[in-house]
Amino acid sequence: MVDWPAVKRSLSPAACAFWALLAADLALSLQPRGTVDAMYSPQVQSWDSAAHFALHAALGAFACAAFVRRGAAARAGRLAAALALACLGAALELLQAAPWVGRSCTVSDAALDAAGALAGAFALPARFLRRGG
Repeated sequence: MVDWPAVKRSLSPAACAFWALLAADLALSLQPRGTVDAMYSPQVQSWDSAAHFALHAALGAFACAAFVRRGAAARAGRLAAALALACLGAALELLQAAPWVGRSCTVSDAALDAAGALAGAFALPARFLRRGG
């Protein structure tokens, strides 16, 4: 039997935005070094730190809007979403050091990912969290 409420939640606008941003994060983070140098000018690459923070802040906000319920456990849900996204950011940084990617793996980028996820998860007003059920 199909759990239609779960299907409806997975197709909510917030969930769709979350999955689209997650796909963009994976695609951008794992581009090989030569591709990044060819596609982006040094001026664009200088915004890398801001992009890390902003992308993960948006991911944190959309993850909470799509998957965290309102109520007593909302703070724990927000923290879990931020922690999961921080782990994702750290894992992507480690993968960037892989030979097929050949990019630098920096602690500062992982820290910006974690800070952005935490900021996005907790900056979202409670009225945008999912209703119970």
